Amino acid sequence: MQKVLWAALVGLTAVGVARTEAAVAQVRPDATLGAENSRVRADRVRGRDNIERDSDVIEGGAQRGGNLFHSFEQFDVPEGRGAYFNSPADVRNIFSRVTSADRSEIFGTLGTFSNANLFFMNPNGILFGANASLDLGGSFAATTANGIQFGEQGFFNATNPEAPALLTINPSAFLFNQIPTDNLPTITNQANTGFGLRVRNGQNLLLLGGNVANDGGQLSAFEGRVEIGAVVGIGAVGLNSDSSFNFPTDLIRGDVSFTNRSQVDVTFKNAGDIRVTARSIDVSGESLLKAGINTNSGAVGSRAGDLNLNATGDVQIRQGSRIENDVNPGAIGNGGNLTITARSLLVEERSQISASTFARLYPF
Repeated sequence: MQKVLWAALVGLTAVGVARTEAAVAQVRPDATLGAENSRVRADRVRGRDNIERDSDVIEGGAQRGGNLFHSFEQFDVPEGRGAYFNSPADVRNIFSRVTSADRSEIFGTLGTFSNANLFFMNPNGILFGANASLDLGGSFAATTANGIQFGEQGFFNATNPEAPALLTINPSAFLFNQIPTDNLPTITNQANTGFGLRVRNGQNLLLLGGNVANDGGQLSAFEGRVEIGAVVGIGAVGLNSDSSFNFPTDLIRGDVSFTNRSQVDVTFKNAGDIRVTARSIDVSGESLLKAGINTNSGAVGSRAGDLNLNATGDVQIRQGSRIENDVNPGAIGNGGNLTITARSLLVEERSQISASTFARLYPF
């Protein structure tokens, strides 16, 4: 089965060159879905934040059971604008692919009108600018994978795009078919307005790229999961039912960085998880990865989630950065786990690793 999948993924990704100019209003469907092509219209949209924006509303697409598929030649959202997916009520997952050689530049708001999960795939890279935001009812995954697998039913491919087959089940893996170079497709997050890239409480936020660079950006999934992974070369990363990644032991990993006061936050009243899987993990420039239960929050039976950094190479926590999984003063609940797996661990320059319980504990 694996040989069949990779035979269909022939053709290596051409890594897109980053554009220097600001993204223009450009959400342009391609013609790969035939009669089911995506359609885009301009409209004025009031988001869940009660702010009205000039937006591109995306409709149409190829529906297969509870999955809806869209395909674009180019997908950029300029600052101050929105791009919203409109889907039927029975759609659980929306899958969007970009088939050109350009990366996607999201400087505005990416949203849905429903509670469907949104998967956004561009093998040539994704940039979230400083004022980028999410306005979603469900979870969000951004990836530079070449394709998304659906068990034995097949896959949705961005490198050699075709209309999707009968892909009615939940996605099972992300497929990568990229030559390891110094110019790997990267997911860059600079979003720092409000809570940055935020999903609704209890939902999940996933970033899976060649490299993942959080450059002053924030990721927020209170009581949910933030899952970050980096891949180099050819292989498949499994997607578990809890939205965690399953990395094969022989898959070559890329690098993940948190710099310039980046922040990842899943804290609230109950379990929120952070997991980073990479070759090297750099947390520097007063950046913060934070799990646990907030001050004066929680209840009997509450439990902080887990914070896990897994690197085949080095983990560096530098320049006043912090890794925390605390049950804070006045909170009620039990502590979670903080696990760091690496070839070497460096903690320096006023940086801290903290797994503390200041609250009253309760049995599970």
